[in-house]
Amino acid sequence: TPAARAAKDAGLLSRALEAAHAGHFEEAEALAREAARALSPEAYLLLAMVAESRNDLDAAVEAVRKALYLEPQLALGHATLVALYSRLDRREDAERARQNALRALDGLDDEHPLRGVETTMTAGGLRQALAPRPSQMGWQGAR
Repeated sequence: TPAARAAKDAGLLSRALEAAHAGHFEEAEALAREAARALSPEAYLLLAMVAESRNDLDAAVEAVRKALYLEPQLALGHATLVALYSRLDRREDAERARQNALRALDGLDDEHPLRGVETTMTAGGLRQALAPRPSQMGWQGAR
């Protein structure tokens, strides 16, 4: 049944996240890949986290893009791309991802919990994290 499959996927993701937190990245990756076969956007975000921990930023970007293919309005997916593109020095892509993340947050209450690998982020918290910093504004922001 769909409900049983969803429970199994949630269990796989939970085990994968525990393995990742314990530093068992190979186990986390295997479990996340199994969950990803069920087309879980969160599984792809976890695969991105594992790839990033190996410093394989291109694989991390690819995994996030798969998550966003499955769920285009996944705000944490877009926000993850902001960080990855910034580390890859792809400023235009990072800014586009930031704008996409902000659009995905449109209409959500600040206290709304966001879907992702870990559910500790709210819409308001992500909006605040995505706000431009004075150093990012350049000379136009200095008035």
